[in-house]
Amino acid sequence: MNILRNFKVRYKERPNIYAFRVLFWLYILITFLFVERFNFMILNLALAYIPLEISVVIDNTDYKEGRINKMKYWMLLLLWLFFYPNSPYLITDFFHLAKLNYMDTVIRSRFTTNPYVWKHFAYMATGVILGIGMGLLSLKIIYRSFIDSIKKVNSVIFVTTISFLSSYAIYVGRFLRLHSLDLIIAPLITLERILSVFSLKFFYFIIYMTIVQIIIYIVWKLIKD
Repeated sequence: MNILRNFKVRYKERPNIYAFRVLFWLYILITFLFVERFNFMILNLALAYIPLEISVVIDNTDYKEGRINKMKYWMLLLLWLFFYPNSPYLITDFFHLAKLNYMDTVIRSRFTTNPYVWKHFAYMATGVILGIGMGLLSLKIIYRSFIDSIKKVNSVIFVTTISFLSSYAIYVGRFLRLHSLDLIIAPLITLERILSVFSLKFFYFIIYMTIVQIIIYIVWKLIKD
């Protein structure tokens, strides 16, 4: 029961977190019942869901009291950073829509109205939006705990740093086909591959994806505020 207490939600984020939990499991259920393609979204969204729950555990950690709690906080923070990139990674899943025959078979210059195509587009888009939303909420909770623990941490620097590191992880996941779990299953081989990616194209990708994430965060902040 002590373990379950770590997942109880405190403060004003309670409705948001419970809503995301319900939406996540509803998405999984819909996948099994109604979706024929893109079932990889189950794994991708599950990996994006993990950092949300880690942030809840961190929020329930009394990291100001005692060395053990402080060590627990930093270990959980690293674990969160380990899984967080799975949230913005979902943006790149939109490229899988190219596998659908989305152009009209008669008039090739316009999109098809085939319900099958648009059902799977809606399924993909919903999963991406849900995953990004969970990531942003977990980022907010982590930042709140970070400034509470470290003090004087600029939000712009914090978000930019997380976005930059996430872009690196997205590149590794998309082009080397590595997941967060690979670091656990085969850490040495995975680290060797991760450190071998540097190139001009790599840096362009990092810049573009970092900009995308920062813009998403800014839009989210404007809506929230």
